[in-house]
Amino acid sequence: MKIKHFAVFMIAASALLLTSCAEKEWGAAALKLDKTELTFDQNGGEQTIVLSTTRDWKAKDFPEWVVVTPESGTLTQKDWPEAKVNVTIKVAKNDGFNRTGEVEFSGGIVSEVLTIKQAGPDGEDDGKLTVAAFIEKADTQKEFILSGKISNIANSSYYGFDLTDATGTIAIAFPTNFKDYVDRLEEDGTVEVKGVYQFYQQKQTHQMANGEILSYTAPAPIDPNSLQQLTVAEFVAKADPATNYKLSGTVSNFNSQYTSFDLVDATGSINIYSLSAKSKAEYKDKLANGGKVVLYGKYVLYNGTKVEITNATIVSYEEAQVTKVTIEGLVMGVSAKAFIVSTANGVKYVFADSAPGVKVGDNVKVEGEEATYNGLPQLSNPTTTVLSSGNPVTYPTPTVLDAAAFDAYDTGFGFVKFTGQLVKSGNYNNVNVEGATRKGSISYATEDYADLNGKNVDITGYFVGISGNIYFNVLVTEIKLSGNQDQSTLSHPLVPNVTWALGNKAYDNTSSGNNKQSGTFNGTTVDNLVKLGTSSAGGDVTIKIPAGKTKLGFYCVGFSKDESDGKTPYKLTAVIGSTTKEISVARYLASGNAPYTITLADDKDYYVVEFPATTAETDLKLTAAGRMLLVGLTAE
Repeated sequence: MKIKHFAVFMIAASALLLTSCAEKEWGAAALKLDKTELTFDQNGGEQTIVLSTTRDWKAKDFPEWVVVTPESGTLTQKDWPEAKVNVTIKVAKNDGFNRTGEVEFSGGIVSEVLTIKQAGPDGEDDGKLTVAAFIEKADTQKEFILSGKISNIANSSYYGFDLTDATGTIAIAFPTNFKDYVDRLEEDGTVEVKGVYQFYQQKQTHQMANGEILSYTAPAPIDPNSLQQLTVAEFVAKADPATNYKLSGTVSNFNSQYTSFDLVDATGSINIYSLSAKSKAEYKDKLANGGKVVLYGKYVLYNGTKVEITNATIVSYEEAQVTKVTIEGLVMGVSAKAFIVSTANGVKYVFADSAPGVKVGDNVKVEGEEATYNGLPQLSNPTTTVLSSGNPVTYPTPTVLDAAAFDAYDTGFGFVKFTGQLVKSGNYNNVNVEGATRKGSISYATEDYADLNGKNVDITGYFVGISGNIYFNVLVTEIKLSGNQDQSTLSHPLVPNVTWALGNKAYDNTSSGNNKQSGTFNGTTVDNLVKLGTSSAGGDVTIKIPAGKTKLGFYCVGFSKDESDGKTPYKLTAVIGSTTKEISVARYLASGNAPYTITLADDKDYYVVEFPATTAETDLKLTAAGRMLLVGLTAE
């Protein structure tokens, strides 16, 4: 009997044990938080919430200023029938605007969101920033609002203007609704704009691009009689960019396309780069060379060298007393916009501003207005009558110019001849004369000359003035290949044997757009060179010198525009270990963007940096004070 009862007991116990070892059912999926919103002050801190769930869970999609501990959990049988987890929420200190973030706690098909709010010292974000803060953020995605004073309004209907506040100045480029405002924008007007940050690589400048003008308030009217009257020399000496001053003088070098001109008085001249919208509308069809103008504006130093006034306001204008003259003579040379006439009283230059409609050998009668351009007299607005054609033309013996004579020459309409390398730069045809500071420039070329690009040429023609302080302008009567086309006499390689790491404002053939570097040097195409710097700043590159080398050699030239703007000579500093060497760049032959066409010289353009023998690969850093090209970087 006892045995029977014992057997029954064992069966029951076994059943109970089996029941207790079976998996427990978790039931329906569920996930809950005891709090769905937390608030923190600007100092941040920690708070704890309780998460209840019947499923494995994970925290996701939370901002970087929030730390969740733990971030996930896996349930076990001991958690049945529901897990309760203490989750710590840690928030970093907030130094900016009030901010809000969310943490999603997910348990498969169920989830719940925790909202985190934190105060900041700057209060609510209304999207408004100072110029300095906008540049510092450099956020290319989020739109911000800037407000400040307008300056440097574009002399067109599409570019934009500069905006200045107490912290700095930034370009407002291509605002989408600029055309709605351009005719009423004035210097010192107050504007509010909205847009995203952009860094303009080509000019290495900060800007707000493709934004929107939200509001504009015109400046208070200025009484010209209340402004101080200065001479050009006094205005330049004051160099005061914050104050309007009144100037008076004669209009010279007027450009009808941009309504710009030079104002000349007894003490000097200054470029009036642009006029205010109101003055432009009123005077663009009245202004002419020789006119007397009174205007006011603020001092601007362009590119660190050129003094000008932008968006000047004209107070009064008196038209020039035009002197009309009539000449007769033989056409000796023709360009795309002008021609040379040999008269009984000497050579005359006639500027037609369009195809002249005459040819060499025509005998002509020209009625025109006396004017001056590039320091030389000319006849403008001509009416030309061809009296006969096909007349014989005998040119005087040209004055042959070497480099020194080329740089010194100043005889107006003198007949000259010189030799140099023709270099096409956009629509311009320039001529590099070896050893000269000036550059030859074919005035209003009638041909493309693409087949002569990079070749040595003999130029014969009439000297028609200096422009940009450097360009020797010639109305060409003959251009032909020079007898000396041997351009491959360099003693050093043009192809580098080292690698490098581009630093600040440095570019090579891996750079994009206009910054990609290549060129033709002494007839050899090179696509592996380095450009350092921009028009406003220098740059640097780190050269990798292999073990066992004792020197680095390379060709180096600067940019001609920097030289003409008076920003040279430039220094190039080389540093390797404890060795430092400073190099003065001797010649400025580069211009525009790549591809370049340049003739180098061993004795003028090649530089060597020597140093103790390297025992392992060593960095040599080259730092340029301005724009320059490095070609044929070779370690030996």
